[in-house]
This record gives sequence, structure tokens and C-alpha cells, in this order.
Amino acid sequence: MAEYDVIGDVHGCLHTLGRLLTELGYDENGAHPQGRRLAFVGDLVNRGAHSEATFIRVMRLVGAGRASVVRGNQDLAWAESHPELGRWISSMPLQLLVDEGRLLIVHAAASAAVIGRTDEEAERWCLFGNPKVQPDETEARPDWQATYDGEPFAVAGHSVVSQPRFGKAGGGSVIIDTGAAHGPNARDRFTGEPFEGYLSAFRWPERTTVGVATDSRDLAT
Repeated sequence: MAEYDVIGDVHGCLHTLGRLLTELGYDENGAHPQGRRLAFVGDLVNRGAHSEATFIRVMRLVGAGRASVVRGNQDLAWAESHPELGRWISSMPLQLLVDEGRLLIVHAAASAAVIGRTDEEAERWCLFGNPKVQPDETEARPDWQATYDGEPFAVAGHSVVSQPRFGKAGGGSVIIDTGAAHGPNARDRFTGEPFEGYLSAFRWPERTTVGVATDSRDLAT
């Protein structure tokens, strides 16, 4: 069984990402002494203070074969103002199915019907969690975990949660966007609970999580 550490929405929090990688046991080059591999759920950019540097660091890890990453809606939006990085952004897949199909990594949400697909409906699911509309920050977001019917365990970000949110439907799921770039203004998408944002990772196959506090240097002023 492959061993992965899946990182939640980094949103330009470069220093916080460094802290989390150290906490997980990775060196500066993204190597782990036990051969574990990194993966990211997308939204590497926007909100935090170091979007471009964060994006470049992660994509260099990908290029070196140390990490994998899926595309987030913020990455896609950011590409419009950073055409020089467009090649990297266009290479980011919508979803990753790893460990012989046991683990599914997406940005926003998944269902059995869209696993492995790249069409418009699948893109809506993977980037926004809804195949019909593109929600803004005020619209209600469907609880995809409650109806998840896929066999792989699914890991996603996109929806801010005060602590990693596990679901039991289907093969199981977890949401790991714990609001790193929101700092003291983070608010749980499902409960409305205010909290201090931090950056989280999901460890596979252990199904445990690790979190580190947001470095103040990463919060946009």
C-alpha cells in the first residue's frame, strides 16, 4: 500500500507550508526518509501573501517527482493573470486516483459518476462541488460527503472547516481545508463556527491528520 501525505488548500501560505512539511518529516527537496509521497488538493494560490512563490515551490516538487497536485478553482482563476505559468496550470489534473484505486484526490468534491472523467460536468464537481452552478462565497454549498457513493476514499479541500471533516458514505471521505490563509477570520463552512485558521495534511493509509498554525508572515495585509 502506498503512503501519502495530502496537503490542504495552501493559498499562498509559503512559510506555513514549510512548517507542515518539516512536521511531516520531509526535507527541503520534498524527500521523506520512509519514502512517503506528497499530494496537494489544489488552490495553491490567492488569499495568502506568497502565491507565486508557493505555486513555483509546489510545481518544482511535482517536476522532481516528489509530489502530485490537482487543479483548484483558484489556480484556474489565477492563471488569467499569470500566463507565464500557464503551462504548469494546464498540466494540473482535475483528480488523482492513486494507491491502486484506493485513494481519490480532488479539489472540491466527488461522486462515483465522475471519477476518471474530464468533461464539463466532472470539472464542476472537481472544482466547485456542484455540477450545475458555480457558487460564490455566500451561496449554500451541497454536503457532497453525505451522498458520496464512490468506492475510493476521497480527500478534498475547497470548503473551509474548523477541523478535518470525515464522512462515512461510500468508501469514506475527508475535507482538509482548515482555512490557513484566513488567519483569525476563518469560519467553518458547515457550522458557521469562527476559528483560527491553520494548514492541515491527511496521512494515508493511516487516515490521521496533522496540522500547523499559520505563520503570520503568510497572512495578506
